[in-house]
Amino acid sequence: MPRRSKGARLQLKAARRDKNRKVTHQATWIIRDSGRDVSTGCAPDEIALAEERLRDYITSKHIPKRRVRHIDDIAIADVLSIYLDAQLDKLRSRFSVDSENEDNIPNIRKFKKRIERLNVWWGAKMLGEVNGEACRSYTRKRCKRGGARRALEDLRAAIGHHAHEGYHREIVKVSLPEKSRETSG
Repeated sequence: MPRRSKGARLQLKAARRDKNRKVTHQATWIIRDSGRDVSTGCAPDEIALAEERLRDYITSKHIPKRRVRHIDDIAIADVLSIYLDAQLDKLRSRFSVDSENEDNIPNIRKFKKRIERLNVWWGAKMLGEVNGEACRSYTRKRCKRGGARRALEDLRAAIGHHAHEGYHREIVKVSLPEKSRETSG
């Protein structure tokens, strides 16, 4: 019987030396995944950055299911991921950039950060959990009502895109806080 995979994990790869014991390659953190090694480019003392690279690697492996499901079976992380992919394609073509250079465009960078912040709070929740109380709780957590409103508008757009693509049929309402005085007018 084959061994069970340990999954993606960090491992410190020792420094490599030549036959004269001189260091030819410094020690680095690598990601081990099913017999495959992926370099993080992080030195031994950069554990936090290596953990972030591991998180990004694991996230990049996840592919959301793109078929009709009930809202209680759909993770909001999947909804946000599908929306992010669709919007990044539009933004890349609008600004004529490829995926390697997209972080140099402020609009793309800000959009990705907003989706990332949404995913921290909402990602583990199911689509059926989106209701007025959950939205008000998110607004209280964010403290800045204008920022929370903008993020909830992105969540509403992501849910609308998901429904428009035909991945769910139920109605999900996102309750927005009142506009702040600075943004209205």
